[in-house]
Amino acid sequence: VDYYTEADAETWAYVGGIVANHLGGEVDNCTSYVNISVGENTRGKFRLGGVVGRMGASLADAKLTNCKNYGTLNLEFSSNVNQSSQIGGVVGAIGDVSASDVFVFENCENHGTITAKDFYKTCRIGGVLGYSYWSKVEGQEPCTFKGLKNTGNMTLSTANASANSLYFGGVVANLEYHNLEDCF
Repeated sequence: VDYYTEADAETWAYVGGIVANHLGGEVDNCTSYVNISVGENTRGKFRLGGVVGRMGASLADAKLTNCKNYGTLNLEFSSNVNQSSQIGGVVGAIGDVSASDVFVFENCENHGTITAKDFYKTCRIGGVLGYSYWSKVEGQEPCTFKGLKNTGNMTLSTANASANSLYFGGVVANLEYHNLEDCF
């Protein structure tokens, strides 16, 4: 999949090897061999995952279990394009959960290579999960993400010393409010 867009800088785009935007229900035992490339002049903000681009429980309880990615994620940004990105070997971003929702992310693996070159705004790149974004909801207990594994190579190169923020993690790049258990 070659991804290229000239979307408005404030528009979110979702790209996934199997599902672009998962807002409830169950994704179980799925394997992606899809290679995804983000073009040099891509505009806008995006959430990209080897299996799921964005995952939330805004419509129903959400589960992502026993999924694997073997595809390669190649990201090359342009020096004249500002964009935010949330990239994960399995899931790009997880969010939008209310206190009554059940949310499960367990036993998922990335074996694919992630390569990112030159970023110019906030960039979160994780071997399994790029970003977990949540504001604590009253009565909500933190979710525990279990059994996440990354064996894929990750490479980042940038010539931009003035980028806003970089989060680069072997398993998770940026985790808010939730817990990790048995991850490597």
